[in-house]
Amino acid sequence: MSVPAESLVGSNVELSIQRFLASRWTVPASYVDADFDPDGLGGGASKPVWGALSWVEQRAGTKGVSLLQIDVVSRRTADPLARLARAARDSLVLALRVRSIPLYDFSGVVEEEDEETPIAGNVVLVQTADGRIGEPSGIVGPSPDREFWRVVVTYRFRLLSDASAADYY
Repeated sequence: MSVPAESLVGSNVELSIQRFLASRWTVPASYVDADFDPDGLGGGASKPVWGALSWVEQRAGTKGVSLLQIDVVSRRTADPLARLARAARDSLVLALRVRSIPLYDFSGVVEEEDEETPIAGNVVLVQTADGRIGEPSGIVGPSPDREFWRVVVTYRFRLLSDASAADYY
């Protein structure tokens, strides 16, 4: 049984964004739930700040948008004034302050050494609901959450082909 085309497009969008973010944001990040504690230490200070990323909606490539929620978390014991959390949030906003992200085709990638192929003529747009380019859709915090400071940043992505008037599907 073959994989539906919209599933492949959605995977390419998500992986392209994750690849781009990993190459530009220096904070350790994981695609797990927002309560992720990389060391399992609670208030410990091994990794004082990290990001937990989760897809809220995945509809880019099907005339919709994909929403990515990024929880920037720092330990209150290592960051009593939430300065690390704010700095990590600011570096994230700078990393994604772009007009577009290259869209890659990951369908032929079997091994990590395999090369992804850029998809000519299409890119992933970073755009808010009211049309602002390269900006987050929302930022909440920092706010205290148990033994952590948490900043929640939401980004909205869609394909250039979704934004155009032409029907690609």
